[in-house]
Amino acid sequence: MRKKRSSKLKYLIVITVIISLFYLILYLYSSGHFFIEISCPDEGGTCKSSCSSWEFEGLACSQDNVCCIPLEENTIKLAMEKRDISLCQFITTTIAKKSCELAVLDIMDFDLALNFKDSKYCINIKNPSIKDSCFEESALQTNNKSLCSSITSIELKDVCFLNFVNSREDKVICDLISSDFYKERCLKKIAEITQDISICSQLKIYSEYYDCFSKVDLRKHATFNAECENLNKEDCKSQRGCKPLIINELKQAVEAYGGCARDEELFCTLTQGSWEDMPNAIMQTIEKGCICKNNKVYYRGYGCFDCDIFSNENVRKDCKDKL
Repeated sequence: MRKKRSSKLKYLIVITVIISLFYLILYLYSSGHFFIEISCPDEGGTCKSSCSSWEFEGLACSQDNVCCIPLEENTIKLAMEKRDISLCQFITTTIAKKSCELAVLDIMDFDLALNFKDSKYCINIKNPSIKDSCFEESALQTNNKSLCSSITSIELKDVCFLNFVNSREDKVICDLISSDFYKERCLKKIAEITQDISICSQLKIYSEYYDCFSKVDLRKHATFNAECENLNKEDCKSQRGCKPLIINELKQAVEAYGGCARDEELFCTLTQGSWEDMPNAIMQTIEKGCICKNNKVYYRGYGCFDCDIFSNENVRKDCKDKL
């Protein structure tokens, strides 16, 4: 009797396993796991002939199921990065496809403007952000500040004009700047260049006022003063103590030259600071930064300094508050 019950139990178990395997195979078949994979090295990964794209993040099958292509939201970015307008054909929405084609044409005009050093190509650009970046880059590349006036973004226009402030005579450029913030930055820059501390007293924005006094004193005590801000990209790369700033725009599809600045890492180490990984609590990321020792405070672009170097009493106090 026990043997019969045991045999029935084994039989039920076998039947259950077979049924489970059947449904598992059916599921795998319907989900595309048993379809042939087709390699797509240009776009990355593979695509099933059944167009089961769920396991390929950011990818979908082409309409003829032949190959894998980026999902619509990634296609414009890829087309811009590769300067390949043919990729736009994979977008099914008419408006999105047109936007993709215009974006690629805009980037190509951007490239032409920089390659031929001719801002006329910027005029053809439809996207306001790309057009502004084109005029700013062309202005810096050809040393023509009048091109800054063609920029529609008020902030970017002010920054563009600010890049052309190199001497006391350039104070007239400050009058072309719209916002109070960048206008004061313009005056502060002139004070720093000329070492005229009286200009600092004219500033009304708290942060710019104290920064101006500190910058004038820092230049007197800096290891060496690299004149970076008035350099173009090519000269910036070759000047010791200077480093080009790159601005990533349009989801990093466009990299625009953002000017030349002092090399923070170099001046940190020259003033006995330590350039290390530091947590950014706001962005929740790890970034490189300068750690000063021996009761010194880090001033961006200059390095680590003792608070007693500052001539202005309020700036000395502000420095000690940072310790």
